[in-house]
Amino acid sequence: AAEDETADRRYPNRARRAPGEWYRANMATESGEHPKGSGEHPEPQTYQKAVGGEESLLWRRSMDEEMRSLLENGTWELVEKPEGVKPIPMKWVYKIKRDALGNVERYKSRVVAKGYLQKQGIDFEEVYAPVSKHTTLRALLAVVAERNLELHQLDVNGVPQR
Repeated sequence: AAEDETADRRYPNRARRAPGEWYRANMATESGEHPKGSGEHPEPQTYQKAVGGEESLLWRRSMDEEMRSLLENGTWELVEKPEGVKPIPMKWVYKIKRDALGNVERYKSRVVAKGYLQKQGIDFEEVYAPVSKHTTLRALLAVVAERNLELHQLDVNGVPQR
């Protein structure tokens, strides 16, 4: 009798249902397709695909905008390459920003360093990334809920450094 009681607690008798609409939306998002979009605007995975495709003009404009922003903000300083040093390669990352209905709002390009090729002690000494802890986020969300506030996420584009 004790075994039957344990089995009843471990396995609920509720009816199982097939995944709903949220599941399909999640699967579409993971495959790179917007859940409300038609998938007709795939995001290129390489520079060659971005500049060689039908939307190459839009991607080139997006890359020019990113480079202009980086230069205006003094993001880097051009220096001579020391003897025997191999520079860290870069990569373009492409993202299509969409509105709530899945329509294309803008084409966004970012240039990123392939930092995973660096070796600790050779290319860098310290590791630091400013990331908020989950407890901090939970506390913020609790205050927002308690005070009936609105919370907004911002995508800051090209803020000049002072």
